[in-house]
Amino acid sequence: MYYTYLWLREDGTPYYVGKGFGNRAYVKHSHKFPPPTKEQIVVYPAVSEAEAFEAEIALIWYYGRKDLGLGCLRNLTSGGEGRTEWFTDDQIINAYNSSSDYVQAADKLGMKPSPFGKRCRALGLKAKGRIYKRSVAMCHPLRKHYGKGLCHGCYLVKYKNDNRDTINSYKREWNKTQKTQKRTQ
Repeated sequence: MYYTYLWLREDGTPYYVGKGFGNRAYVKHSHKFPPPTKEQIVVYPAVSEAEAFEAEIALIWYYGRKDLGLGCLRNLTSGGEGRTEWFTDDQIINAYNSSSDYVQAADKLGMKPSPFGKRCRALGLKAKGRIYKRSVAMCHPLRKHYGKGLCHGCYLVKYKNDNRDTINSYKREWNKTQKTQKRTQ
């Protein structure tokens, strides 16, 4: 499962945004500073790696980078680094349908077989007589879909509705810290 994570200071303000998989948000890895306690880590689950990168880029933009004088984050880039090649649903389906097996299909797109298979499963595709077909109805047929039949816009609306209270509490806390910082300046 891919996700985007926020590391928070003790006062609740964010200081680092990253994209993770597995336990990356909770260990140091290549970060220049150690992670905070588990209570100070906010995790935003994502349906795909592409969605996790989009959320990372959006959060860095929203909170701003300290090195550029635009915000409170210690990030030294604007996010999205390390992304693997992204292919549309149709490209994945066409590569598989025109190949004898998924290894050959992955080679056509320049992908490794394991991520190719995971991408097929994440898109909600099931093998049926050597031809992949959608197993889930799509919300908007002309848009790119990430799985579970939701395009990016519909997924964000669903996520915001499911997590409205949490998002609003973070916004309130952020606004409070901004007001107190302005008063002290």
